[in-house]
Amino acid sequence: MKNKMISRSFAAAMATATMLSTMGLSVCAASEGLYQGDNLTEIPAEKILTTDGTTYQPDTTFSFSVSNGNGTTESTQVTDDKGNLVYAGVTGGLYTDASCGAVFSAASQSSDQIQAIYQANGKLKLDVTAFPKPGVFHYLVSETPSTYDGITSDTNIYDVYVYVYTDDAGNLSIKNVVAKKQTPKGPVKADLTFSNDYGKDNDGTHDVKITKTIAGNQAVKSQNFHFQVKVTAKDGAAEKYLVKYSKDGKTETTDMLQSGVQKEYEMTNEGYVLVYGLSEGDVVDVKEKEANSDGYTTTIQANTTQFGSNLIKNEATGTLQTSVKKDGAIIGYLNEKNGVIPTGVMATVGPSLILVLAATGLGVAFFRKKAE
Repeated sequence: MKNKMISRSFAAAMATATMLSTMGLSVCAASEGLYQGDNLTEIPAEKILTTDGTTYQPDTTFSFSVSNGNGTTESTQVTDDKGNLVYAGVTGGLYTDASCGAVFSAASQSSDQIQAIYQANGKLKLDVTAFPKPGVFHYLVSETPSTYDGITSDTNIYDVYVYVYTDDAGNLSIKNVVAKKQTPKGPVKADLTFSNDYGKDNDGTHDVKITKTIAGNQAVKSQNFHFQVKVTAKDGAAEKYLVKYSKDGKTETTDMLQSGVQKEYEMTNEGYVLVYGLSEGDVVDVKEKEANSDGYTTTIQANTTQFGSNLIKNEATGTLQTSVKKDGAIIGYLNEKNGVIPTGVMATVGPSLILVLAATGLGVAFFRKKAE
C-alpha cells in the first residue's frame, strides 16, 4: 500500500513537471529552493560578499563542493516530504568543474563603484546520463572554503534532491531540483546562496592613514612634499584600493590604488592619504622623496601594535614598508626645521663695552674737575 502511495505521489510530481515543461519554462526557481525546467542541465549557486562599504571586490573565483548524500538502503527507507523514495546521490549526476565558480573581478570596477555587498553567480551541473534509473537522488552541497586573505567562508550545507523522471520510451530527464539548507531546527527549503564576510563584521580588511606634519621655527607649512605610495596584494592578486586624499587637510578627494602600481601624492602640513580595504597580507610601501632635505629632519612615527611584524622603516631615506593588522592605523611623517638662535653676544662684546663705559666714566670725572 505504501509503495503504491509513493508511486502515485511520484507520478503526480512528474505530471506537474511535464505540464510546466509544455508551458516553455526553462531553468527557473519556481519558489525558493525549487528549480524546474524541461530537462535541467545546471542550476544556479549564488555567492555574496559583505564589506564595510569602503572595499573593492576581491579578484578571485569561489568554488562549490558536491558530495553524495545518504538514501534508501536494504535496511533503511528514506523518503522526501512527499513520500517519494530517496536514493543516495550518484557520482557525476550533480557536479562542478572549473566553469562553475562564482567569479569576482576588481579589474571591472571603477573608483565610484564601491559597494557594501557584491554578488556573483556560479552554478552546479547536472548529467542525466549518470543516473541508472528514475527516482529522487540526494546530494550535499557546500562552498569550498576560501583561502583568500580577509574572507570568512560560509559554512552552510544544503541537502539537494535531484528528481529524475522517465517517459513511455524509457528516456530519462531531470525536471525538478530541490535545495534545503541545514539549520538547527531542521532542513529549510532555500535557494543555493553562500554569503562571505569580507570586512563587514570579521575585521578582515583594514585602513591606514599616511599623515604629514611640518613643524619648527624655520619651517614653511605650505611647502610641498611628495609621497610615493604603493600597495601590493598578497599572492599577486589584481586588487584595487579606495583612497581618500587631502593635500592640506582641508579638501578631500577620492582616488584609487591598483595593486603593485605606485602613485605619487603631494602634501603640505596636515595633508593625508587614507587607504582602505587592506587585508593583513597586503604590503604597503611609502617613500617621502624630500626626506631630510632643505634643512628639514624627517621622523617616521608608526605604532607597532597596528602593523605586522614585517614593519621596516628608514628615516634617513624616508621609506617605510609594512602590512596593516588593525583599523585606524597611522603612519606619521614629521618634517621639522629649526634655526639656531645666536648666543654668546654679551661674552663677545663684553670687554669692549666695559672699556667704553670706563672711558665714559673717566671723561665725566675729567670734565667735573675742570669745571671746579
